[in-house]
Parts: sequence; structure tokens; C-alpha cells
Amino acid sequence: MADGAFNPSRCEIKTARIIPHTERGGEGYDVSLMIGDFRMSQDMNLVAINGSFDVLDNIGLLQNVPFRGEEELELVFYCFDLQTEVSLYCQIYQIDNVEMATNTKGVSYRMHWITKPSYEASKRSLIKSYTYAKPGSIVKDIFNKCFGGVTKTESLPNKEKIPEHTSVYKLKTDPGRYLFIEDSDNTITCTIPDYMPTQALNFIASKCFGSTRSKSSLFRFFETYKGYYFVSDEWLYANGRENGAKDFHFNPDVVLDGKLPQEQTEGLTGLHYNNRVNTAGELINGAYSNTVFEIDILKRTAKRYNYKYTDYVSDYTDIAAKKATLDIDVHSKEFITDTFTHENAKQFMIIRDYSEKFIGPIAYRPEANYREIAAKRNMFHQHAMATQVAAVTAGRLDMMAGQIINLNVKEMNAGGQFEKNKQLSGRYLVSSVDHQVSDGELGTGMILHKYGFSDAGDDINGVDNE
Repeated sequence: MADGAFNPSRCEIKTARIIPHTERGGEGYDVSLMIGDFRMSQDMNLVAINGSFDVLDNIGLLQNVPFRGEEELELVFYCFDLQTEVSLYCQIYQIDNVEMATNTKGVSYRMHWITKPSYEASKRSLIKSYTYAKPGSIVKDIFNKCFGGVTKTESLPNKEKIPEHTSVYKLKTDPGRYLFIEDSDNTITCTIPDYMPTQALNFIASKCFGSTRSKSSLFRFFETYKGYYFVSDEWLYANGRENGAKDFHFNPDVVLDGKLPQEQTEGLTGLHYNNRVNTAGELINGAYSNTVFEIDILKRTAKRYNYKYTDYVSDYTDIAAKKATLDIDVHSKEFITDTFTHENAKQFMIIRDYSEKFIGPIAYRPEANYREIAAKRNMFHQHAMATQVAAVTAGRLDMMAGQIINLNVKEMNAGGQFEKNKQLSGRYLVSSVDHQVSDGELGTGMILHKYGFSDAGDDINGVDNE
């Protein structure tokens, strides 16, 4: 292969089979050769994968089939860098940007899709009560009722490791994809008040308490092309450590040379630090000081509880499983003490109708830990997202939200180009991933987060060099 001919970012839409609702079970219409740009987004803050693609239609499918925004979609796409192939079972829900070709012999339009299980769940609504139930059992119940059902499994392909205290299920209606549920420490009593299933899952996540393994209690529900996750940030950290973080380095001048494949597959061509530090935002959002005003309707009392990050920082762990300390914080200890006080703390209010000493279902509901969940989760979230990076690379269809990467950033000065930047290098949590295929080339944009200045880049692939 000649120098410059290497192009691992090449991506092909192998199958894009559209099956009309009235022809379910039929062969449908494969429009893969008619697709121009293609987009897919995965985000830890969204409950479903979503995407779209542009179609240049010269054979009149839009009008003659016709396409109505109610079609099923079978997608298969393949990227040549790491030979990653993704298959998804989807639903078309919107068609827009319809435009006649200049020669009037065709039409272009955009089709929007989400995964089929998420679409089917979006048509449902839940009103149901749960009494003294584990959050994980509620999640499983919702998936059985609204997402087509699940079956438990003890293993994953490619010998992938599963963190402890995790239940893994196969999706019955979407083979090859999974549901991951991390066990929480508490049981909950609640009523789901006419929510969509995805809303209900976020509602349950907000009530999860992790007093042992997941000190943050920051549980999330989101979807990637691998499946659905109901887990905490600490679970994502552990999963990344056990299965290996993916290596990246910043190199804006990537050479397309077949002799140096890693230069392209591991090189970030763009790196933008959206937020180095924002003291005003930390004050407003309660990064260091929170106050919970609790009104106890059982005891007819009201009490204020103050939470300071300096008292709880040692409870948290960063992505490398190291105890968080003020030494790796974006601010100095002195500044934290002088600036973040109870006077300017973020305020929460809780109406308490449960008892610390549970004496039976007729009397009071059991302890719900809402005070600790509100304050401690908020502080952890602010610090876990303290160092944010927007990164761009070519190829890398394998990247998903919720993964961990090892990022090597060189010193940003004229005299230290061969040294790693000890604050910006290290492990990051991938918060969101946007894949876009244009003219057969895949570009991948990612939003990355790290716990302050933690994991300061003294190890590679999870192995300490000390």
C-alpha cells in the first residue's frame, strides 16, 4: 500500500432496509446505496440512541410506497479501522427536509430513527405502585412490561468482564443487545405517576442509594448500541478498569500511512477544553456546599442540614479507583474554605414522610435517604464533570457513551513537548458520542469528563508505572 493511501476511517452503510408497517415480515426496501450523510448519537443524559440519514431518492419510494414515518428499519454499518460492525433494529418516526432535485427527476429527504425497543416503550404509560422493592427488580419489571421482555444471562461475548453486583439480561426482541442493572443498597416504596417507561426509569434512578459501592448514588439510565444501562458512575469506572480503557493521544497532524495505523486509530485531531474552571457555576450548582432543609411531617419539625464537600471528599473515588482528595481538586484548599460557605450553599427542600426507625407498613414508610442522595450526589456529579473535553477523531465506530479512555496530552509549552500534561492527561468518562458518515468517511465527536485533575497520567492501560 502506498504512503497516504491508508484510510481506516472508511465507513459503509451495508444495510438500510426499510419495512413499511403494512408489510411487516416482508423484504422491504434497502436504501443503503441511496444514503448520503448518516448520523447516530449516544448520550448518558439521553434515554435512547437516535439518528438520521439523508436519502437521494430517484425511484419514487417516498411517494409510491409511500414512506409515512411508521416504518421499521434494519441497519448494519461497518467501519474499516477496527473492523467494527454495528447492527440495529430501529423505527422510523420522522421524515423531513424534503427537497426536489434541480432536474426534477428525484427528491432528497431526511429520515429520523430510534431503536425499536425504545420506540415501542415510548407508546406505553405506567401507573404502578411498588412496595419495599429493590430498584433493580423494578427496572426488570418495566423492561418485561414495556421493552419486549428480558432473559437473564451469566456471560457476554468476547469474554467481557462484568463488575460485581450486576445483573445482565438479554433483550428478547432485539438479539445481541443487553440490559445491565447495578444493584443498589436500598429498597424503595413509590408510585410511578403516569410516566412513559423511560421517564419511570429515570424516576427510579433518582431514588437509588449506594452507601457501600457507589458512594455518589449517581445512578443513570441510558442506551448505547450495545444495550441499556441502569448503573452508577462508579460502575462505569469499574467496568472500564476491568475491561481496559481505550488509548488516545492528541495529534492534529495525523499521517494516513498504512505503516502507522495507530496514528490514525488512536489520534485525536481536535481537542477543546470547554470549561477549565467556573467558580460562579460551582457556587450556583453546589459543588462544595449544600444545604438540605427537611420538613418532617411525622414529627412536625423542620431542620437544616449542612453538607460540605471537604467532609465527604474521601468517600468518593475517581476513575482510577483512587480516593478523591483535595490535592487533585481544581481549587486550592484555602480557596475552597474561604469561598464556599453555608451562606452561599445550594438549597434543597425535602418533605419527609418516612421514619429512620421503620416499625411496619401501617405506621411509617422506611428510611429513603433522600437527604444524603440530594446533597452527596450533587457534589459528586459536579466534581466528576469538573474537567470537560470535546474531542474529535476519524473512524472509531466502536466508541460508546459510558466507556473509559486513557488520554495522553503533551505539555502545552515550548519546552516540554515530550512530557505529559499531568492535569489534563489520564482517564476520562465518555459522556456522549456522535458518529457522522459523510461521503463514506466516519467522523466521531466525543464529550469527555474527568474527576477534577485526578488520575494525573502516571500510568498506561491501567498499569501503574511507580
